[in-house]
Formats: sequence, C-alpha cells, structure tokens
Amino acid sequence: MRSNINKSKDKLATFIKENFDSNIYKFQKFIIENKLALSDIARKVGLSEGWTIRKMRQYSLIPFTTLSEARREYICEYCGAKFTNYKHREKDDKNIYCSTKCRILANKKTFSYEKFRFDIESYEFTKPSPKLGDYSDVPKGRRRSQFVNKYKVNHFFFKNGIINEETAYIAGIILTDGNLGKSGTNFYVRLGLVDKQIVKDIASEMESKYPIREEDRSKRNRKNIFVITFYSPYLYHDLTCLGCGERKTYYANYPYIKNNELHRHFIRGVIDGDGCWYFHNGSLVLSICGNDMHLYGIAKTIERFLGITPTSLYYPGKKMKSFCKIDYSPVDSVKIRDWIYQDAKIYLKRKYNTAYSIKATFRTSDVAKACNVSMPYVRKLIRTGEIDAFRKGKVFEFDEDGYKEAISYILKRKKQHPSHFPTRYWVKKYDIE
Repeated sequence: MRSNINKSKDKLATFIKENFDSNIYKFQKFIIENKLALSDIARKVGLSEGWTIRKMRQYSLIPFTTLSEARREYICEYCGAKFTNYKHREKDDKNIYCSTKCRILANKKTFSYEKFRFDIESYEFTKPSPKLGDYSDVPKGRRRSQFVNKYKVNHFFFKNGIINEETAYIAGIILTDGNLGKSGTNFYVRLGLVDKQIVKDIASEMESKYPIREEDRSKRNRKNIFVITFYSPYLYHDLTCLGCGERKTYYANYPYIKNNELHRHFIRGVIDGDGCWYFHNGSLVLSICGNDMHLYGIAKTIERFLGITPTSLYYPGKKMKSFCKIDYSPVDSVKIRDWIYQDAKIYLKRKYNTAYSIKATFRTSDVAKACNVSMPYVRKLIRTGEIDAFRKGKVFEFDEDGYKEAISYILKRKKQHPSHFPTRYWVKKYDIE
C-alpha cells in the first residue's frame, strides 16, 4: 500500500489529501473504525460506487464489509489457517483448503489408482469398432456431395485407424479439443485452438482446403481461437468408431493402439490439447486434465513405458463429476517431455518451447569443483569480468553455456600459468582446442 499520494485530478486522491494529509494508512484506519461501506465512501468522495472501488484498488484500499449469511468461516485442512468462503461451495470441495498452494502441497505425492471414481478393475481400452472403414451406413447422398464440395479434405484419413504418427497425434488432439456434430444433413468435425500454427499443420496433414477462421471470444474474457471445420461423413464415421463421437467429454477413453511406437505421439496430442507445462519453484511440471477414464489410460500407458506414476490426482468437484487432473513430479515431467518429443514431426511449438525453456543453472561451487580450484578464485574472475555469470540474490550462477565457457577459460589459464596453481593439476571435463 502506498502511504502518500499526490494527484490533484483524482477525486479520491484530493479527498485523502484534504482530510488525511495524503496518508492512505490514516484513511484506511478511518474506514475500519467508522465501518464505512463502499456506498458510504462513494457518497463522501462524490463518485459512483463503480469509480470509487476502481480508485480504491489503485491505492490498495479496502471498504468495510460484514460477513454475510451466505459466507462462513472454515479451517484449512493443510495449514490450519482460518478463512471465509461461500457455503454453496462446500459441494465443490472449495472449502477444504485456504489456497491453491495448500491444495497442491496437501495432494503432493498422494497419488493412488484407487482414488479414481470408477471401477478400475473392469477398465478396458477402447477398441476400434468393426465398422471402422465400412461406410455402408453413410447416406449415399452425403457420400456424393462431399466430393463436389469446393473445399477438399482427406475424407479417409482415419480409415485404417491409428497407424502412424500423424493419425495418432491428430486423434489425440481431436479427442481433447475437437468436437463432432450434425448440422442439418451435414456431418462435421470441428477443431478450435488458440495457436494458429498447429491448426494449419493439422489442416496440411489432412490435405484440407477448408478455411481457418478466428473466433472472437473477448466478450467472455477469453482468448480468441482459430477454428477449422471439416464437413465429412467419413471422418465423422471413422472418429466415432475410434471412440471419439459426439459429447465425447463424458465418456472419452484411451484408445487401443497396437503399435507401441505410436502411444507417445497420441499422448503428445492429448497434452497439446488439454495438458500444461509450467514451472513450480523453478522446476518443470506436467499437468493433464480431462475425463478420469481417459487420464487413467494415459497414466497406465506412461507407467508401462517409463515406469513412473503421477504425484497427485485431483477432482475439482465441478458439475462434471468425472472431470479430474493429474500432476507429475519435475523429474518425471522431464522424462515424459523427452519421450514424447523424441523425433517428433508434428507438435504445438508454443508448448514445446515452454517445455524446453527450462535451463540448468550452475553455481561457483560447481565450476570450482570441475576445475579443481577454489570458490574465491572463481568469484574473483567473475568480479574482474573474465568470465560471465549472473547474480541471483547473494550468489552467482551460470547457465549451461556460461558454465562450459567458464570451465574452458579456467582450464586454459591453468595450462598457460601452471605456477599460479600449486597443485599443477586440472580436471579435463571438456576437450579444449
């Protein structure tokens, strides 16, 4: 909170200046002692309630409020702190923890397959329907009309199911961010994503000439998305046979894939759709959300190939009771990242860049140990500008390139001036030309 202000054109600032010598702390104390609600403050200042609260937020001022009957006090099950929230959120499990941080810490390393809300013993992967590639049920009229449409697409892209990297990846992303439906007598497959790059790549792989349009969602305070709609009864039929039909969100499941090499491409498509790479305390973390049966299949598949399991499973408790989220530890997230992006041809570049933007950092102790010199000597070279490092708090750190350059420079100095180093010994960790 700023203690003093000086804005002559601001009515709230002028009021505080005239009555409280521009001291915001005094004004906040006055509000609490006199129990001034927002309407009372607006009346005194001479502004509407809307403008008053906007101006108050600029100076971190808070009007006096009373705890309404709709709210009650709770105790956080993790840290024990008291907090208030609305009663109606009890059904959404919103009143268990006082903050997102407490929820994450409470669920850390508590994962168990038994926490899934369905019978995991009877779980099976979704096998392709025997009618896959059989278009006898597709109306004949619709069959002909698709080939005279001015926009073209590979109608038989999924005719043989998931058989290569492209079909695996696109099936994964359609299962998460796509939707199927009917418009009159037309069957369509719609895909909408924030990133135009991946929409264009998918359209190219499917040999599509359909236009990509931008959908404005600013009125809902959301980012605009780029949408492409394929009108094809064949794509609709094949995707439905693969377990990706209308209203798929409620019954989506992991598909049965024969070729073991294609699982990582399918999972990469799912992550590009409903996954998230983010940093927690400087470490990379992977989070995936969706239908619980689908996430169970993903978790079991990753465990099968990499031998790792999620650290936590969380049901937000929304209207859709089967919606959940799984998180992986930083070490396991890096393993998954390297596995799914190995030799990948098609992927969302934004998430790829986020996943690989983490850089290893090294301290002066790491450089000193690698070169068999003292830490004060390394710090001396940093202060004189002979090697580059960046300060983080009270310590110096190196990125990966700076770490190698520092070692290279010190080892060269040891060769050129051995008398400066009593041990006359150095560690050859890197070849120096």
